[in-house]
Amino acid sequence: MALMLTGTSLTFPELYRLSVFANAGYEKCKLKLSDLEIKEHKDEILSEVMRLCHKLERYPVLQVRDLLPNGSYFNDTSKIIHPDEGDLLLIFRHISLKNVNISDVKGKNRVKLTICDENLKEQLNDIKLSFGLYFGLYKEVVDFENNLQSDITSYIQQAIRICLCQLEGIHYLGASELGPTSSEWECLRKLRLLNQEGSASLYGSIIRYGIPGELRESCRNGTYNPHLPPNTIALDKRMHGPCVRIRIGGGKHTTDIDLGFCIELEHHQTEHSTHIALPYFQAEWVRSVYNSKHKLDEDHNKLLMLLKLLILECHLVHESSTFSSHALKILVLRHQARCTSERSLGSCLCDVAHHVFELYEMNEEYGHLLIYDSRKKLRDVDFPCVDVQPTKLRNYWIMPVVLYITIRALRSGCCTGEEALHVDRWLIISELWNNKELGGYVQLNAGDKVVCKLPIQRIDELLTRFYIRK
Repeated sequence: MALMLTGTSLTFPELYRLSVFANAGYEKCKLKLSDLEIKEHKDEILSEVMRLCHKLERYPVLQVRDLLPNGSYFNDTSKIIHPDEGDLLLIFRHISLKNVNISDVKGKNRVKLTICDENLKEQLNDIKLSFGLYFGLYKEVVDFENNLQSDITSYIQQAIRICLCQLEGIHYLGASELGPTSSEWECLRKLRLLNQEGSASLYGSIIRYGIPGELRESCRNGTYNPHLPPNTIALDKRMHGPCVRIRIGGGKHTTDIDLGFCIELEHHQTEHSTHIALPYFQAEWVRSVYNSKHKLDEDHNKLLMLLKLLILECHLVHESSTFSSHALKILVLRHQARCTSERSLGSCLCDVAHHVFELYEMNEEYGHLLIYDSRKKLRDVDFPCVDVQPTKLRNYWIMPVVLYITIRALRSGCCTGEEALHVDRWLIISELWNNKELGGYVQLNAGDKVVCKLPIQRIDELLTRFYIRK
């Protein structure tokens, strides 16, 4: 088969297969809900969170002024498979620019929030005394320089725990480490079915490193259930970046909601967007943008959803360093800025995939595919100083290889677009995983850069086994 990394010039048959694959993939992954069903589900979630916010008013310093729907489900309609995840921003009422001074951290998109109101400082310290004694928390809320600490989220989490216990009409399940979402479990069950066919190593690794201890047995035997009954809420005792996560049971859907408590940076508001600051680390808070002016058009939003589908399995592999939804969106936004109107969804997919190949300095050389632990940056569109790529950990090679094999199969003509879509990507990942030791398909070399080496002949053997029509 021809080399795939030499450019994105496509023949008509290649373009046709890629386009059929891309459009069919979008149809497969989009939410199978009517506009009315989506609206009712969103309203149900917002209603429950608003009730929680009203309960939080018992702690004046934690009062919420505004609730902003955010993320792929609430804001940009790129959620795939199930409506099982969402993001909400909760803007503090009293922790505001009226009584907080903002100072930039040099060279970064981070700020420090210095409390300049003695009454607010006293209320924040009271939060520490109250929850610190009750829950054994001893983290600072305000440091000796009067900087508000990001550890306030730990106290917010405990306040939410107390309020959920007192929320009328809600059965609160308590705080625990939440397991996979509906989409993740649906994906994992496919791998579990391969468990007796040589995938035990990969499935065992995911269970061991990605599943909370008390849920591992139910995931092993297939009895795990991500769904909660209606009017039921669970709290995740882990922090998720700057957010507190709750799981809300509903009539048809169970949804994980990340609650991001933040301060609004009013002097950075624009006609299109609002700048906020979210807890980051110690005395530093990170700038973010709500309702960014950078938008995807309809076709490129479909492309974003397709990319999420293609790397869904990769997210579940331990230390795979898979791109976040935000990083994928930045990839597509960068592509959209240079995309011409006559291009198809298939050619757009190929172009974005090649951008990924460039970020990993992928090269076809002496019969091997090389994937480097590259330091190339994918810069955020709102904060260009920020590289949105994840830190590349041990299994960083999995995501780019899955994309490479998908594009290689479609361009080679060994299958149609529909046939490529129906290949179980777990088959590919499992085969690579089970042969990643010395002498196997995947070899990692250490040096100034880590490089993953895969024999292209082995990749073509995988295409023959899993993609080519029998």
